[in-house]
Amino acid sequence: MGLRNLLQTRFANWPTRYRPTWNAVLNGVYPDADAVPASLRVPASVPLIPGPHTFPAPPAANEFHTMRALDRVTPSRVRVVVLGQDPYPRRRQATGRAFEQGDFVSWDGSVAYGLKHIVQRLAQHRSGEDRYVRGDGAWDDVRADASSLQLRSVRRLYDGWENQGVIFLNFVLTYTLPAHVFTGHARFWKPVVTAILRHLAERPSRRIVFALWGTKCSEFFTRARILEAAQAAGTSGNSRVSRFNHPSARPQGGQRAPFLRGSNPFDVINRQLASLGETVIDW
Repeated sequence: MGLRNLLQTRFANWPTRYRPTWNAVLNGVYPDADAVPASLRVPASVPLIPGPHTFPAPPAANEFHTMRALDRVTPSRVRVVVLGQDPYPRRRQATGRAFEQGDFVSWDGSVAYGLKHIVQRLAQHRSGEDRYVRGDGAWDDVRADASSLQLRSVRRLYDGWENQGVIFLNFVLTYTLPAHVFTGHARFWKPVVTAILRHLAERPSRRIVFALWGTKCSEFFTRARILEAAQAAGTSGNSRVSRFNHPSARPQGGQRAPFLRGSNPFDVINRQLASLGETVIDW
């Protein structure tokens, strides 16, 4: 099956694929199927990850879905966008929220490589101790101290952050094959993600921090001209942008993984919120 046809079919009822609280942002905005090359093919055995959700079905009926990042937060409450790249390539892991691992069992179990780095940074932020980011091996220290660091489940972390107005949004919202990520899925979702980011940047009465985690995320944000849109709307002073390495980037040449080096992302986001006069996030 062609990827274009697959996406068109699965998202044929696009206006029902997100929470109605986002209607004012996304009404009249549609994924761009025409931008997906007709030459891209998807074998029948390859799933679309994560799948779409038809509202108003109960969330439990399809808990992991493409627009999950918008489920718990109204547009007026968003204060931080952590922009990620694309979903995990496994159905049980991809939840619809960037970097969240759906098959998480415990910190002693299997944890995605990039998520480990995010939690190592979280441990550093919560404790003020740099030993948690000394390298990939420091993950053992995080696991040993999970209780004292008050690390519960991944889901509880994300839910708690969303309750404070933080969304973890991928700019590529679906996945089939590695070769399709930027040649197909990114093009399909570009109008939708661009509309979300521009709306949040153009709000006159709310300040926001955009945290771009990865080079591809930073490039997308720049090409989408989010800050230019805010400047045209007269709201450029309401936004701050921070750019970091991707959490899954591997260490090279004996150095620590890139995400573990430099300033702590959670500290930076809070400093930027404070500079805007916003309450900081209790990470």
